[in-house]
Amino acid sequence: MSQNQEEEQKAGMEKQEVMKNDEINRLDYIIVLLKWKKLIAGVTLAFAVISVVVSIIMTPIFRAETRILPPQGNTSSLAAGMLGQGASGLAGITGGSFGL
Repeated sequence: MSQNQEEEQKAGMEKQEVMKNDEINRLDYIIVLLKWKKLIAGVTLAFAVISVVVSIIMTPIFRAETRILPPQGNTSSLAAGMLGQGASGLAGITGGSFGL
């Protein structure tokens, strides 16, 4: 046998061993991702653009409202101090809680 045939047989045997082991390492995944990177980027970009367009065109379904109501009746010393009733700021909180 010639040297080329021997090398081909060795290479063929190595490929068969790899196929028998059926191992996939991280490098194989990276190679596949790099091979399909244009398709992956294109599909991702297309869905991003479609999402933006749909969100701009859609009518709003929910509406949020916030109402700030004044306190009613007796307030706790903590609330009184925070609202500035009586003494100001933290002094009102501590004074009310210690009964001073």
